[in-house]
Amino acid sequence: MVATPKVFGGGKAKPVLEIRPDSPFIVFQGDAHNAEPVSLTGKLVLTNTDSIPVRCIKLSLIGTRKVSWLTNAVNPQQIVYKDEFLRENLQIYPTDHSSRKTVHHMGAGVHEWNFKFTLRGSLPESVEGLAGSYIVYNLHATMDRGMMAKTLYADKHLRIIRTLASEILSDAAMEQTNEDVWADKLCYKITIPQTNFIFGTQAMADFQLIPLKKGVTIGKIKMELHEHVVLNAIQGDRNLPHSWDAIVAKEEYDMPNDAEQRMTDEDDDNPFDESFKFKLALPFPKSLKKCRQNVETDFIRIDHKIKLYVNLHNPEGHTSQLLVKNNCVLFVSPNLPIGEDQMVLNPAAGIAIHGYGGWRN
Repeated sequence: MVATPKVFGGGKAKPVLEIRPDSPFIVFQGDAHNAEPVSLTGKLVLTNTDSIPVRCIKLSLIGTRKVSWLTNAVNPQQIVYKDEFLRENLQIYPTDHSSRKTVHHMGAGVHEWNFKFTLRGSLPESVEGLAGSYIVYNLHATMDRGMMAKTLYADKHLRIIRTLASEILSDAAMEQTNEDVWADKLCYKITIPQTNFIFGTQAMADFQLIPLKKGVTIGKIKMELHEHVVLNAIQGDRNLPHSWDAIVAKEEYDMPNDAEQRMTDEDDDNPFDESFKFKLALPFPKSLKKCRQNVETDFIRIDHKIKLYVNLHNPEGHTSQLLVKNNCVLFVSPNLPIGEDQMVLNPAAGIAIHGYGGWRN
């Protein structure tokens, strides 16, 4: 949809073409099967000090994806798949398509045209930060000024965010509790109060540990965020997968000094004479270059797990290790968006977000 341009007073500068979306972030609420369409709106702005020839002004919304990796072989081969999965075009000027081959003269000043694209909810979200693989969206404007003048171009990067559906966010926090007796040495209860986490925040874990064997002491406690990435490339009629795992965040702690809780029964024969209760945090990376959100698309899939390790020092002198795994869903929140440098923005930045339902600011 293109509106009649507004023209303001002129100034002295070379002709400049700019794309100004109302927000650089587009929010889909829910998965690709349930998300509602979202409108992308903004202005295309031409600033020129003198009257200039203009034949045609066009604006395109382009979605591009690429997956790429080196094979694990004696002679590594580069696997690359790239395609343009979205291109929508608007003719901004002239609005009469029959006169687009005619050169018009645009008076000096600042000229603005409103634009609007409707994005279907099934579009894949932006994926950035992976080496050689991505899903990106850009706006590209072209001003054809005729045979005797230089064509003007403008580009603007956009980011599509897919966040959790409102019914998931309004449900219980999906607490994860691991409770058991391990190797007749340790009774443990480890709880992470939620499963879904906003990108750039942190996970908290509640520990309750009870040594069951005399002489067993609790050593270092380690928390890790593991990222699992699966890429799929199309080569002819074949689908080639590639995957890897990486530790994208980790913390190592000594047990806090105030964690010990003595039992009321001080009988030395009672194996439950001491208990340890404490909380530890695992901060998540704030950069897409170090970690990505959970992604579920045909060509790129990313998921995460939190792994917790508790070291036990045995009276015989060796060390045992308890491992607990927890599911973790990272999603980008409109309230904590990501900037052009792929870092989480300050929540006080006041960025306007265009999305669906309650996410619209």
